Amino acid sequence: VTPPTCTEDGYTSKVCKDCEKTLVSDTTTATGHSYESVVTAPTCLVDGYVTYTCACGDSYVEAGDTATGHSHQSTVVEATCEDGGYTLYTCACGDEYMEDFTDELGHDMANATCTEPATCKRDDCNHTEGESLGHSFSGWEVIKEATETEEGEEKRVCGECGETETREIPVKENSSEEDDNNSAGCAGSVSGSIFGLMALCIGTVVLRKKNN
Repeated sequence: VTPPTCTEDGYTSKVCKDCEKTLVSDTTTATGHSYESVVTAPTCLVDGYVTYTCACGDSYVEAGDTATGHSHQSTVVEATCEDGGYTLYTCACGDEYMEDFTDELGHDMANATCTEPATCKRDDCNHTEGESLGHSFSGWEVIKEATETEEGEEKRVCGECGETETREIPVKENSSEEDDNNSAGCAGSVSGSIFGLMALCIGTVVLRKKNN
């Protein structure tokens, strides 16, 4: 039995075993093509189409939907200190273009401070210029007097930013030790055999002890 195909009839053939004569019978008509369709969608620039394919391999193509054209979505890119802005138009197919250009903003600089150089005030910019000014401190001011048993403290303040620095004042030397040292100094002066200077040193020692 030879089955029918899409384009040819089928039939049954019988062959004689002795003389090989063939007899054809039971003819069946061709089945015709049985197509399956595959749709190719249109793109922005190319029309779509439909492909019809039969299991036997035969196929043909028919027109489908026409090209859709681009569908752009807009995105605004804001200008920065150093770069201009623009509007970007992008299509899903990858096509894009730019319009509506604007100039760069330029830096908006804040003045330098004691600890920071001049810096652009915009949040998305880290541009700096020059160096920091450094502190401008006043003279040292005593805020706690030193005693013979405790250290004192003094401070100074920056007139620009208010930054404060402090430091310790050493403990005062014992007054009796100072008197002894002064006496020793006078004795050394007397070694020059100058009686007037000796009298002056003795008077100084007497006066100092009297005051104490």
